[in-house]
Order: sequence, then structure tokens, then C-alpha cells
Amino acid sequence: MEAEKPTKHPPAPSSGASLWALQANSKGEVYGSWPRHLPRPPSMKQMAAEDEMDDPSIPTYAVFNANTDEGAAMVRVLSERGIRVVAVFRVFVGKRAQELVQLKRVVVKAVDHDDVEALQQAAEGCQKAFLVTRYWQRFENKSEERIATTILQAAALAGVPSFTMVTFDDSLEVEQQNNLSQLVPNTTGEKLPIFGGMYGVHIKAQQLGIKLSHMYTSYHDLDGVKTSVTVIRNPKGLVVAPLCFNDASQLI
Repeated sequence: MEAEKPTKHPPAPSSGASLWALQANSKGEVYGSWPRHLPRPPSMKQMAAEDEMDDPSIPTYAVFNANTDEGAAMVRVLSERGIRVVAVFRVFVGKRAQELVQLKRVVVKAVDHDDVEALQQAAEGCQKAFLVTRYWQRFENKSEERIATTILQAAALAGVPSFTMVTFDDSLEVEQQNNLSQLVPNTTGEKLPIFGGMYGVHIKAQQLGIKLSHMYTSYHDLDGVKTSVTVIRNPKGLVVAPLCFNDASQLI
């Protein structure tokens, strides 16, 4: 039986189709028309119109530990406020990373917290950097302090002028203890933050020439009333802004 000869298909009609010659040692020709059964990619014009990551008028902030609940919430708020965000994860896995990468002006990067060079690259071009920590005035172990110091060093090498360590109060835990926050009254009944446990990182920031601030936020939803308090310690060591809001979107 004679073998069936391959059928030569004519190119699909296209006014803009161009004919390209293949290499001299090959046979056949290829036409510059896009196959109808394949989805077309967006044009470069469309991509440029939608891509805001290269717009110099939009500030860029880095959020380290963005894989936590508090870090992811911070990334979402910054994105909604029109800010570009580099969300830094330790491992790019899980549902949260997939959710954040879909947000406008957000880039998700997976970086090992011990890799100073990779952390520096993640922070390049950012005007501010935020590190979400577990506790507002101290580290729970030496590992957390070492990671914070490494990230701070990387931000300084990247030329980030402003660095803020952020903690969001575990309101459920303190409410179970019949408290409103982690702030503990002193002997006179005043609730003043000390930040003594993070003194070493503060000294490191001074040595690196980077402005380090601390922001502690507690948010409660009691009987339908949403309230929040934010305490900020500035680079000079002064508690400058004990703030109360009825709208959590004002926190950043």
C-alpha cells in the first residue's frame, strides 16, 4: 500500500501575514499568522498600559514576612492605597502567596532570610521597608533577632532610607485575658511602651545609618464597634504618635 502523502495546508487568511524563509538546509515554509486554536497574547501596548511597576511616580515599599496574616493584610492595604509593594516570602508556596500575586502593583519574591544578597536585591528601589514581627517590644528567641538584623542590614545595603518594624496585636489573646492590648501598666498605672528587647537592633540601625521606627497596632471589633490604637516609636527613640482610629484603613 502506498504511504499517504502529508497534506500541505495553506496559510490562514491574514492581511498582515508575512512569509518567512526557514534556514537554507531545511524544507518548507512558515507563515506569520497566529494559529486560530491558540489564545493570543496581550499586545505590548496593553501590557505597558496595565503595568504600573515601572512608573517612577508611584512609591515602592517592601514588606518582609508578608506570608503571615498580618503581613498579607499590610500588603493588601498598601496595594489598595495605590502603592507598589514587594511582598517578601521565605517560601513561595501556599494559598496566600497566590492571592497576593494577583493584587495590583504587588510583586511576590521568595527569599531566604539568611541570604543577605538576595534580601538586598528584593529591597532594591524601595523607599520604605517593613518587617512584620511577632511581638511588639521584644524578640521571643535569638533566631528572630538574627533574622531581623540580617533583613535590616540588607535594606541598608539596598539604600532603603526608612525601616519600620511592625507588630499587630493578637487581639483575641488579650481579650481572653480581659485586656485591651499587650501594653502593661507600670506602677503609676500608665501604659508606656519600652521597646527594651529590641535595643540591639536599634543600635545596629544607627551603625548602618538607616532610620528605624517601630509601629505597634491593636485592633478590636467589640459589639460591632471597630476600634484601633497605634503606637509609633521614631528613630530618635521617642514615642511620638499614640493614635486611635475608628477605621483600620487609616493605619498605614
